[in-house]
Amino acid sequence: MGTRSDEIKADDDNRDHQRHSLRVRPNSDLALACDGVTTELYQRKWWGKRRLGIANIKDISLGGIGFISSVQLQPNSKLKLAIEQKDMEIEIMRCLMINNKLWFYGAKWLIPDDPWVVKFISSMRQRQAHNGQ
Repeated sequence: MGTRSDEIKADDDNRDHQRHSLRVRPNSDLALACDGVTTELYQRKWWGKRRLGIANIKDISLGGIGFISSVQLQPNSKLKLAIEQKDMEIEIMRCLMINNKLWFYGAKWLIPDDPWVVKFISSMRQRQAHNGQ
């Protein structure tokens, strides 16, 4: 399925886009972090969508998104996140077990140049600037 979070090296982070943390305290324990942006997680179906649970977004970039969830997902799964009343399509790229109840997921946008992605990133950066982060 994935790997345990303690097996991941800090320098495994090759990203094409700058990542923006949505956490108040980015260095705090991820398993205990209540910060970030909470949203709904859906699976695409031919008849619509099926709610899987909640996700808490921890970081975001033009290339993708990082979130935690108690829902177990597989790499290459195509899903939807409800962000600012808009369904954003993602594909799970990596899965990291945080503990026996939580997973951290790295996903890429299926439509990376979607104007809603840019708008969401901009609104999150403005919110952080307003909160002094």
